[in-house]
Amino acid sequence: MYAFKFYTLEQILSRSVSLEINNYNSLDFDAYQMIGRTIRYVEVVGYQYGSQLRSVLLFFMPRDIWDVKGLPSGELVATFQNVSFTNLSSPIVAEGFIDFGIIGVLLYSLIFGKIAKFIDYRTHTCSKDSQNIYFIEIVFSFILGFFVFIYRGALQPSFLGLMGFLLFLMMLHAGTKLSESIKNNKKKR
Repeated sequence: MYAFKFYTLEQILSRSVSLEINNYNSLDFDAYQMIGRTIRYVEVVGYQYGSQLRSVLLFFMPRDIWDVKGLPSGELVATFQNVSFTNLSSPIVAEGFIDFGIIGVLLYSLIFGKIAKFIDYRTHTCSKDSQNIYFIEIVFSFILGFFVFIYRGALQPSFLGLMGFLLFLMMLHAGTKLSESIKNNKKKR
């Protein structure tokens, strides 16, 4: 499929062009490779049955306290396959597959699709009032940017980055509300 970015089917079949193998070792091809590597990993080791997802959801637990916290999926697969560079992506398709197989792929697609729909709906609903900019609009705009990072994977570090960002924004929002409340109380006196 990568060759079709540059050549027509006629050119490829006529062999008038030489396809460089180096193109398939580039970063553009990384996500496809990791899906294949994850399938191979599952064939040998088996499904993780939610242990990767558990590590994502319990992101706030330090590894020193919880010693069964898993590695990010890209790193897990790369380490198992003796790859020297282990900081690899793990697309959301591979994340679902490593935990629950094809059902996981469908489940993760459904969940992330519903989340994206909710974010889009809320942003569109808030933007109808063009006189004000709501805090939720700003947050959702940044979350959509994080979705690109999450879809690319690995889920564990990207979710951790999203949560760090959201916690900072929640503290900022709470501080703003608190200062507004203090100002309103002073005006009433």
